[in-house]
Amino acid sequence: MYDHIKITINEAIVFSLLEKLGNTYEVSKELNIGTAAVNASINNLEKKLDKILFERNRRTGRFLLTNEGSKISNYVKSLIQAAMCISTGPEIDDSSVIISSTHSIIEYILGPYLKTLKLTHPELKFSIQQKDSLKFEERKWNEIIITSFVDDIQNYYYIPYHSFKQKLWASEQYILENGSPNSLDELVVHDLLMRKEVDEPRALFGSSYIRSQLIDTKGLKIIDVYGARIIDYLCEQNWGIMSSSEESVKLGDIKVHNVYPDFKGDEIQIFVGLSKEFIKSHTAKKILNWIFESRNKALWKIGITPSYPFKPYS
Repeated sequence: MYDHIKITINEAIVFSLLEKLGNTYEVSKELNIGTAAVNASINNLEKKLDKILFERNRRTGRFLLTNEGSKISNYVKSLIQAAMCISTGPEIDDSSVIISSTHSIIEYILGPYLKTLKLTHPELKFSIQQKDSLKFEERKWNEIIITSFVDDIQNYYYIPYHSFKQKLWASEQYILENGSPNSLDELVVHDLLMRKEVDEPRALFGSSYIRSQLIDTKGLKIIDVYGARIIDYLCEQNWGIMSSSEESVKLGDIKVHNVYPDFKGDEIQIFVGLSKEFIKSHTAKKILNWIFESRNKALWKIGITPSYPFKPYS
């Protein structure tokens, strides 16, 4: 029945540490085993999966994940986390939660309502951490992430949160000095923007879109922004044009003007993700209700309707 399972917990740990540390010697020190055992574990796993998982950088000597290795990385981490939860057993604290997201969501959507959460649920233990990355690695079982990156749908729920549509913004001083661009071609002619299509969308769900490869020239910048990490003061400092959503500009009270309204920017779909095991807890349900309440209050305050409805958990 279990013949198809080709990876052991020990192999998963070696794989994960080699990805993190990039060096077999460092892995061997961490696990207190020989480097030969580390190499043997990786070689055996690659043979069983019939895939090359790592390649060695000739210049630095570091081990880097191949495309095949990247595909299984988060599944391997989930396997380790599940094993840790089983080992921990009753010591797991169901009243504790970690909330992870980008700077703009934490500061402008959740931040104003943290006091409400603390007063309403004083029994909860929660921490908040900023992760300005699409890919949230090494998740804790009780971590709730708000992100555009969707992975590991086998073990995680992803609840649609809001879609942020990117527009172009410039400070008044920039417009006075350089004029307002009326087309994408005008930006390209002035060497301000170079666009390049990518092969894969950045999330498994939501709209597919084009990634902008943006260049700095003549002292002027156009800022490429990933996901909801879109508050950038370069635009306010008259250093160029900023790609950002209307929500973030209004929530951050950034003094800029929309330029080239016909610009078709990325539509970044944001999700709230958490372990399917953790969502069963009362803590997770309370935090989820608060996360969506905060979203509603923040967006309604600036006259914007949330993209997705949410039915509170009882």
